[in-house]
Amino acid sequence: MGDLMLRDGDEFFKLSFLKRFLLGTNGIIAGGCFKNIFNGERVKDIDIFFRDKRDLSDVNKKYQDNSDFTLLKNFMNV
Repeated sequence: MGDLMLRDGDEFFKLSFLKRFLLGTNGIIAGGCFKNIFNGERVKDIDIFFRDKRDLSDVNKKYQDNSDFTLLKNFMNV
């Protein structure tokens, strides 16, 4: 049970492209994108969750003029 092994994040190279979605945010990526990545499938979407409304608002301001990013759903009360 006490055999926790620390690993370098670069070891998981398949996930490295996700860094660009989190830079400068307090977001957490979850959802089916991980299944898609590890099964070699096309990633359909990336679910990013935020701890509070302020974090979400900050990200919306940061990316509002960037056409590479689109807010598809905004579940503020989940």
